[in-house]
Amino acid sequence: NPAEPNGSLARIAVESGQVLERRVIQGPSGQRLPNDFVFEAGGARILAAQLSNYPAEPVRTELQTIDAASATVTSSRTIDGWLDGLARHPVNGKLWGTYLTPGDSQRKLVRVNWAQGKVQILGGLPPELFPRGLAFTPDGSELWALLGHNQPYPEGLLRLNPNNGEILAQLPWTLPDSPLALEFDLQGRLLVYAYDGRIYSVDRAGGATVLVSTVANPIQYIITGWGPSPATADQR
Repeated sequence: NPAEPNGSLARIAVESGQVLERRVIQGPSGQRLPNDFVFEAGGARILAAQLSNYPAEPVRTELQTIDAASATVTSSRTIDGWLDGLARHPVNGKLWGTYLTPGDSQRKLVRVNWAQGKVQILGGLPPELFPRGLAFTPDGSELWALLGHNQPYPEGLLRLNPNNGEILAQLPWTLPDSPLALEFDLQGRLLVYAYDGRIYSVDRAGGATVLVSTVANPIQYIITGWGPSPATADQR
């Protein structure tokens, strides 16, 4: 949307699917493609990864720091490559990500130094599985990734070793609409937002899904980042 080159933030009540608030992100000119975001501890600022020149090559990712109250970009820096997953460890506050370097077909699990605009590669992720999107359990003991749409390969959820990217478990996604974003809520449920606007709770033991709610007009809310608001049980 040329009128919203930095995307927007929406606050959604998980149990009802009601969009409580939507604010356009005020930032630099030039079209961007939002990938993922996390709240900083306390919730005053948001760290957002946005592709700054997609689909041009080489792809670059803009690391935006956004004031949560005003939805205004307060700082940004650009790194080479495609950073399309972010997760903040709930205990130590450090950032993990999924990252694709220019000219490479294999995503990497990385640690992200936001202030310096640098990534530290922890391990490779299987290219045929196309893992992206990340979420830690509330106690930080498990790291999960979204297995996104990349035909002819399957969709699903992966549990990863946060130290090296090793796959510890894999769950299938059997619903017709692709999963777009995943996150743990404050109660510890693994929530997945699907392309049709439905929000599901997923059983980590076997992959069974339970419909939680449906967001109205889902095409207006193609959610690429999903995280619990620190102050409430809502999601943004």
